[in-house]
Amino acid sequence: MRFKMKYIYDIPKTVYFNFRVLPFKKAIKLPFYISHSVHFDINNFKNILIESPVIKRFMIRFVNGGSEDIIPNRYGLICLKEKGKIIFHGDAQFAAGCSVKCGGGCLKLEPVSAQTEIAIFPVWSILLLWITVSLAFM
Repeated sequence: MRFKMKYIYDIPKTVYFNFRVLPFKKAIKLPFYISHSVHFDINNFKNILIESPVIKRFMIRFVNGGSEDIIPNRYGLICLKEKGKIIFHGDAQFAAGCSVKCGGGCLKLEPVSAQTEIAIFPVWSILLLWITVSLAFM
């Protein structure tokens, strides 16, 4: 019973996210599956696009679970600021604890599967983080 209840909790957030992000004809197919434990901080919902010739139900998933050997963070995050844009070019699956962040620029994701705690964000952010960490150890 508990297994089925977990998926019932996900329905409202999944439906809300699909109809908020996509036009009606695409949203009715429910291409995004969003777990109830995924948080989103999105300033402009229209900057999340699907550029795939075929749109299937739940082709892009932000779900609980992941690798059995790694204890994941419980919550995921989708963070998109005003000038950022995320474009999906196919299937994508992000396990619990995965974060997709785009503060500026365009983030294009080919078919991807992320099973552990990762954060995807533009290269300049990684460079700034590396410089900050490097200077802290000097």
